[in-house]
Amino acid sequence: MKSMSSWFTSSSLVAGVLAAMAPVVVFALPARQSATPQPTLVAQAQSTNYQIYQSPQLGFRIAYPKGYTVDTSDVSKGYLRFSRNASTLQASAAETPTKAQPDSQSGSIVAATFDNPGRLSALEWAQQNGEKSFFETGRQSNYQSRKFAGQNAIAYSWCASQCGDSVIFPSRDGKRIIVLSAVYQLPGDPVRWEFQNTIGKFRFN
Repeated sequence: MKSMSSWFTSSSLVAGVLAAMAPVVVFALPARQSATPQPTLVAQAQSTNYQIYQSPQLGFRIAYPKGYTVDTSDVSKGYLRFSRNASTLQASAAETPTKAQPDSQSGSIVAATFDNPGRLSALEWAQQNGEKSFFETGRQSNYQSRKFAGQNAIAYSWCASQCGDSVIFPSRDGKRIIVLSAVYQLPGDPVRWEFQNTIGKFRFN
């Protein structure tokens, strides 16, 4: 199985994000709601902006934005990538022409699975698999312990040959480790916020 770093590097993303970027909290705080929340057209529209990809092989289903394309070429090796397509990049640039150009709005959401024969915790696995996790060499802030999909997880930001926000957690039986990441060029890339919505819709099969 190829390493996380070599697989990330094979994408078209360009390195060069400053290592001193501000760390990101991967899990967004919930929006304030009224005492009796009612469904709205906005909420309904948001729910239709995502498509579901289900993988019996990887053991989970995950939602991804409709403006993304799915690369399953390495799914047999445990990797799945969702990338912003050209039309989405052009639309982003048209909406904020003074703030962003298409080449600065790239980004991918990556789901990767790894065998975990030792039944390591998420933290233990990240510490012992630095080439895949960038935990020791690239981590930009203190990690956060979270509960994710019913499992004990860790979340943190990192920079190596490129930068990312990652959530790491074991499968239900503990035999695999799952790494969900947003990979980007610039700290302000929209993929970081879209990633938070995406992981919020993650479910085990």
